[in-house]
Amino acid sequence: MTIYKIIIAFIVISTMGMSVEPSYDNDITNTIRTRPIAWAQPVLGSSLGNLYKIDDELYRSKQPTSKDLGIIKKLGIKSILSFREYHDDSDIFKKEDNITLYKVEIRTSKMSVDEIKQSLEIIKNAPKPILIHCWHGSDRTGVVTASI
Repeated sequence: MTIYKIIIAFIVISTMGMSVEPSYDNDITNTIRTRPIAWAQPVLGSSLGNLYKIDDELYRSKQPTSKDLGIIKKLGIKSILSFREYHDDSDIFKKEDNITLYKVEIRTSKMSVDEIKQSLEIIKNAPKPILIHCWHGSDRTGVVTASI
């Protein structure tokens, strides 16, 4: 039982003073932080995880499913670019959805400059708005988003 008390005490002590949102001032009463308008804005109320609006022409998210078709249509998405190596979005989006599908297979562990350039070229030329995604919408999607 003593080891559990030590572990709990360690966790409590090591997390003292930590907060979920970073604090940019000393006002501890102001715990709600807003994102600067220049940053990507989360699309709230969506079932599609990690969904952010980068600008009027670009969105990013994790892998969409058929349950997410409603929000994708509501946002007016005309193109989807997947970075997944072993998955094809054609099982989710059909021709009648009028969404153009693109794919650049990028391995998370080994991204190349050519893959990023190819992705940026697709984003530049595809019908807008475009949604880009990988499995979690963080690593590959984040690198391409940061490259814009």
